[in-house]
Amino acid sequence: MKSRKTLLSNLLRPLLDEWGPDDVRAALEKLVLQSERDGQRSYGAAKSQSERNARPTAINLVESLDLENERKRPLAVLAKRFDDKDFLPSIADVREFIIMAGERPPTMKNRQDSFRNLLRVLLRLSPERLQQVADAASHAGPAQLGPISDAIAAAGERLPRRNHDPDR
Repeated sequence: MKSRKTLLSNLLRPLLDEWGPDDVRAALEKLVLQSERDGQRSYGAAKSQSERNARPTAINLVESLDLENERKRPLAVLAKRFDDKDFLPSIADVREFIIMAGERPPTMKNRQDSFRNLLRVLLRLSPERLQQVADAASHAGPAQLGPISDAIAAAGERLPRRNHDPDR
């Protein structure tokens, strides 16, 4: 904790030297009032260990993407379902989805992190196919994978296959 306070002092010193204590204090008070008015977290409240280590949710990842609405809306629906475990509820389901898309799935240690890998596959789908996947009933197992399987198969047909023998 001492190093953080030392850092803060070292950062404030040049400001005090340049503008003086009254101007720095006035500017700081203005910032604090503005952040409280905007409903932001109060300054000085350090993030907890869990806040610093928290992984972004699937919906956070999708919201951070700069995409046109016709792609972002269905991705947001899928991300919400994913976060709620209504879409691909296990790592095995995510892995199978990626395989159905014609890719070799990377090692995935937890479900939350697997969404990044899933997102790469989903972003390659056309907006129409993406919408079809989003509109499909949320699945809880292989019996409801039909529409999703069709969309992925169509996307996978465009990808070159390695070691694929269609006669098998």
